[in-house]
Amino acid sequence: VAGYDVEGLTAACAVVYVAESVSTAEITGVCCVVTSVTQAVNAEGDNCYKLYYMASGKNVERIVSDKAVMKSYNIALDDEDPAYLTDITATDIKPGDIIHVKLDANDRIISVARVLSIGGTNLAEAPQFLVSRGFSAEKAFGIVKTRVGSGMLLKIEGATMDYIYDLTKPSGGIYLYDSRTNTVKAGTYSDIIDMETAPGNPAYAYVRCSSGNVGDVVVYYQSK
Repeated sequence: VAGYDVEGLTAACAVVYVAESVSTAEITGVCCVVTSVTQAVNAEGDNCYKLYYMASGKNVERIVSDKAVMKSYNIALDDEDPAYLTDITATDIKPGDIIHVKLDANDRIISVARVLSIGGTNLAEAPQFLVSRGFSAEKAFGIVKTRVGSGMLLKIEGATMDYIYDLTKPSGGIYLYDSRTNTVKAGTYSDIIDMETAPGNPAYAYVRCSSGNVGDVVVYYQSK
């Protein structure tokens, strides 16, 4: 854009406008478990999407910015795999998806990072994994084998051992996804059904840990 001094005393100059870039939301911290995505109208009267999710045991709803950056991570893969990170849109997000979000000053979502999307799919075909980025960050997905005291034993395909997680007081919360109704609700330790209780139709669980402590647990039930 060309600009000139209004008094005509200085030479022309170039005025450059730099668009603000939005970085992808970090896949750490409290998980957001999607309950629904709907079309809405923002404060400017424009059509947009509204995202509903549960985080820290609370129901939350946020407008999605039309410039939001949305990515899906396949964290079961190595981060150098081409399929590790893909672009998505608001219409790709489904109930039961686990995401992390970044908000602007007006509490609108400007970035979404999805780390798991298995709602409505055959759980037996979903890839199981244990991802450790050092002791301070761990994510796991597997079959709920049994409950032990106040803990949960997770059986992960391909792992040499089962993993126990203390669910005395998760810092984020426990959530239950029901494939029959395609809904998510807050739950407790006593709501978790293990493989010993339902051997023919076991529950699966996603666990996020931070500094060795359980943060969030999302339990998936597949109705037959």
